[in-house]
Amino acid sequence: MKKYLVLYIQIVCYTGLAALFAFGSSTDFLLAFVGYFCFRAIGNDLIYHRLVCHRTYTAPTWVWVVGNIIATLGGQGSAIIWCSIHLQHHANSDQAKDPHSPWTRSIWRVMFYPVNPYLDLKYSAPYMKNKMLIWFHRYYWHIHLIYAILLFVVYPFGIISLYLAPMAINY
Repeated sequence: MKKYLVLYIQIVCYTGLAALFAFGSSTDFLLAFVGYFCFRAIGNDLIYHRLVCHRTYTAPTWVWVVGNIIATLGGQGSAIIWCSIHLQHHANSDQAKDPHSPWTRSIWRVMFYPVNPYLDLKYSAPYMKNKMLIWFHRYYWHIHLIYAILLFVVYPFGIISLYLAPMAINY
């Protein structure tokens, strides 16, 4: 069931990206670029990768909260899931248990396979002690729904330019 849910979400995101190219204005493209930058550079790289996963810097609570909201909206899962996959990758780089190595499985499966069957949950243990990360994990889809509703109220095409298209690129 989860495999098909994630596949459905990917299809919706790529449809949103196609709609951006078909119906979007130059402003919408700029918004999509800004959205992608926030999701990717701030959310994934600074928050999930450097702050949560590797703890390369310390940050005040508000940075954790705002950063996790931005990273959550990037559509690559909660910090617990993302960091678990990343730690498993570091532990098994380019070996059979590496969750996203193009050397041990096809590049297409790494890029587009919606559910990672190779995830070992023992890598999530360090993150299961953080109550904030558990909260973001538990309310992952609620955050997405609230963001989509706010975008629809403020700027309806923003669901495409500030949500679906950047998330499709971020996949």
